[in-house]
Amino acid sequence: MSKSTNAGVHNAIGIEFQKHCALFLLFNNYSSLKDGKYFICIEHHDDVLFCHQGALNELTSIDSYQVKKSSEKWGLTRDFFEIISKIAGTGISLDNDPMSKAANYKQNLQFTTNHAINLVIAKKKPLPNISELINESNSLMPISGLHKEISDKITAEVEEYWKPDKAPLAQINNISLAYIDLPKKSQPTIDQLVGLFKRAVNPDIVDASAAVDTLIKLFREVENTLNNGNISKLMDTSKRITSEQINTVINIINTRQKAYNFWRDEGKELSKRLNITIADQMGFEKLIEDSFDFFKDLKQAEHRKILNFVKSNVALLHTATDEVECINDLHNRFLTTYNTPLSDKLLKSALVAAYIETRGTL
Repeated sequence: MSKSTNAGVHNAIGIEFQKHCALFLLFNNYSSLKDGKYFICIEHHDDVLFCHQGALNELTSIDSYQVKKSSEKWGLTRDFFEIISKIAGTGISLDNDPMSKAANYKQNLQFTTNHAINLVIAKKKPLPNISELINESNSLMPISGLHKEISDKITAEVEEYWKPDKAPLAQINNISLAYIDLPKKSQPTIDQLVGLFKRAVNPDIVDASAAVDTLIKLFREVENTLNNGNISKLMDTSKRITSEQINTVINIINTRQKAYNFWRDEGKELSKRLNITIADQMGFEKLIEDSFDFFKDLKQAEHRKILNFVKSNVALLHTATDEVECINDLHNRFLTTYNTPLSDKLLKSALVAAYIETRGTL
């Protein structure tokens, strides 16, 4: 194993910041990510990887992040040099990873922290000190863009760390230093992620905190999976969170938002048309939400039958002019076509959910 390989998670405590950074990067770049194919890795080669893929699943680029939570500024210290040296080693590991890469493949390696990076080389007076500051007003700086004396100092320390191996030195031009504007405590960070989800992913969502919590749980499942053979390989699908998984989660969240909006707008009239009693109206919205999960569960044959029935009657949605009347017609048609063991309340809630899901495909 190389010095840079993080093969497996042996202590899950204290690495929540990695998942928080991954979500921040996902939400902040969602507009450019949402239509592409990619996967995210946690604790695999590096703390966080965003791996972008082409049409044949080949890697077109990787954005690799070594993320560190800090309560004080970073400087030209032994700890800082060791981090940068390990990042250079990560670049070699990614280059050598056997996963197929496009001809124009590129990789970006980044040291990301929630505190300022203040790099200073002191000079004897009257010469001024040489300094570079990466913070909220100057949040990203490639090492190659630093003052030459500072970049030369970093290069020399990386060379010393890896000697006699010269290969990691070629990775220095791929390394950037970044400040990420996340609080130092967990709950304020979650609150910021919730706000960012609403702004960047779904401005209309009611329960953005549930969305963030769902994605954190998805990341945690992968984070606590040990690397096969204690070696990091990008082909190891057990260490991935794919764009398909993320899109599915977000689509479910958005669909449930549509269900909330629909029941808020049409629930009163729908209850009258479908004879949903006052008692049954209590919790009816939750039954609609549950139906979306049942549609995807192969064991829930009745709910899947209802969804397929509504999809097969999609022509009705092209002729109907009133949504409540349309659902009422679907209800009547279903009862004349099928018998179901579902209670009246479950049948009606499933039909409403199937209507909302089918309408979303038009």
